[in-house]
Amino acid sequence: NYYLLTMETTLKAASEYMVIVEQWWYSQARKDLVTFRNPLEIWGENPSFLLCEFVFLIWGFVTFRHALHHRGRYFWLWLAALLLGLVTESVSYFVPNVDNFWHAQSMIILLKQRLPLHIFLFYPAVYYTEIVCVSRLKLSPYVEPFVVGLVDVIIDFPFDVMGVKLLWWTWHETDPNIYDRTYFVPWTSYIFHMSFASSFVILHHLTRYLLTGNHRLEYLPNSTFVEIVCFILTGVFAFPLAVVTQFMPLYHILHDLNGVHSEVVVLLLFAAYVVIAWIGDRHREVDTKPAAAKGRPRKSWFDGLTMMLLIHFVFCILLVWLASPEHIQSTGLHQTVTHNCSHMKKESIQTVGIELERNASVCFSHHREAYYDLHCNRNIPSEGANWYTICGTPYSNKAEYAAVVIGFSTLGLFVLYQLLSTAAPLPRKIKKQ
Repeated sequence: NYYLLTMETTLKAASEYMVIVEQWWYSQARKDLVTFRNPLEIWGENPSFLLCEFVFLIWGFVTFRHALHHRGRYFWLWLAALLLGLVTESVSYFVPNVDNFWHAQSMIILLKQRLPLHIFLFYPAVYYTEIVCVSRLKLSPYVEPFVVGLVDVIIDFPFDVMGVKLLWWTWHETDPNIYDRTYFVPWTSYIFHMSFASSFVILHHLTRYLLTGNHRLEYLPNSTFVEIVCFILTGVFAFPLAVVTQFMPLYHILHDLNGVHSEVVVLLLFAAYVVIAWIGDRHREVDTKPAAAKGRPRKSWFDGLTMMLLIHFVFCILLVWLASPEHIQSTGLHQTVTHNCSHMKKESIQTVGIELERNASVCFSHHREAYYDLHCNRNIPSEGANWYTICGTPYSNKAEYAAVVIGFSTLGLFVLYQLLSTAAPLPRKIKKQ
């Protein structure tokens, strides 16, 4: 009887708990965690955005499968990049100083409708791919992070240019940290790509070298606990490392304190990365010639990662010709609206000891952003609204956009072909430490 009574009490408690969980799931809390959207609705508003979702969802799956197949530390690298994505995006949404962009509403969107699932998977998809590709060059661990940073810019440049033009996301109109732009893309976006990618690789290599004595991906972990510690440290602290070592001394001091244009800061940082990569390549001691060049057969360099890079660049090239931004709409979260243009409320932003200001809202009668407006929206957003429909605008010069996107995509394909086809293949056997 005692055991029956105990079982009955346990089942009753479990039932009550499930009722509580069910109530929570169907309450606002569930919407704060995850929200779903009909893909047909997205297709009707912005077909290019739905295609972008599928590309990165597939890319995320391909890299995950690649990590599981190659074993070693590849799986932990994938998880660390995923964790970095969660940390970076969460800070970007919920820390007021850096809350300055809004993603379009996707099929599956997380964190109070701010984080699309495909953007969450963007980090392991892109970071994993470029790190694995660069690892084939067998560069010094002091050089490899900066080469990854350069490759990250090459991969992301056409994506950034087309993404903002096709309303996959929108930027804050007057935030001083993203005010300097080219093709509506903030110059600081490229600092972000270089600094975060390089900082991620630095921490990935440094933690494993300090705790295991070897940073290479192809080695089997000798301790699962150590690998967990390393992937958490890498995923969590790559963000602050990038801010402290590159954003603050290079961008905030030069731009915020001394008024240097963001373009100059980006070009200086890019040049420094190129010089480091060039010096490292000149002083390589490890032979990275492909096996075929040594008279031995080798497996094809064209694998799942290469296929996704090809799809990515071809997708960007097709978009610039086939997509019509003037027919695109985006309904979702955007910058808060005000109609009081003469007395706009200001927000303070603290950076490196100085206080900067930005407008708290956007006033469409004094709108600065030429890549979207409200021409397709019959219902003008009300005062204080942050959920409304915006409308894409035509290319100011489609030939120029085509030249930029196609040119950079072709450069990316050429660089990655050289990197993948002429470097050493991934090891067939996982080594033990």
